[in-house]
Amino acid sequence: MRFALGAVRAFVVLAQLVAAALIPGVARAEPGFDMATLTCEDWIDDSDEEQELMVAWLRGYLAGHSTSTIYDTRSARVDRQTLAAYCQRNPTVGMISAASKLPR
Repeated sequence: MRFALGAVRAFVVLAQLVAAALIPGVARAEPGFDMATLTCEDWIDDSDEEQELMVAWLRGYLAGHSTSTIYDTRSARVDRQTLAAYCQRNPTVGMISAASKLPR
């Protein structure tokens, strides 16, 4: 009887784990974004905070391909507005391609 009780407990625990994994709507934390596959639509759907962080990342990424070391915080605000307008018109374009349209 003792073995059977242990097997039942193991089964219940396993069933709970499987159920938790299959329940829709359970948030799973992602470690980050693959900016090479992120589209304008994805960016538009993100929070303001995430959008700000991604714009900063994109500016750094693009700056890595230029010789300038200047970061103008005023132009970053304009860039976000410019990027938002561009992304509204072009939701399927990738974010790196969209960001390359920004003034640098």
